Amino acid sequence: MNTDNGLHQQKTHYVRKLHIVCSSAILRDLDLSGAWLHKADLTGADLPGSDLSALDALTPDIAGAIITLDQTLTIAEGLRLDVRPTTTDDL
Repeated sequence: MNTDNGLHQQKTHYVRKLHIVCSSAILRDLDLSGAWLHKADLTGADLPGSDLSALDALTPDIAGAIITLDQTLTIAEGLRLDVRPTTTDDL
């Protein structure tokens, strides 16, 4: 935006931070890849089949959430864990 004195002025954008509460919600088979889940409350949520790749595993409350084995790996990756098989038979 140009002003009369020739200076450029930038627009300021404000983002309101929302606290998402989905405690005990049924969120099956949802594409949450683009969702902003920072500090989301997903305690006891039913999440099988939902894409949890956008989940910042360090911030949301997910205690008691129902997830699949594949989703545990997505969360483990978010926590930067090194997941290894317990025996060579698992390879």
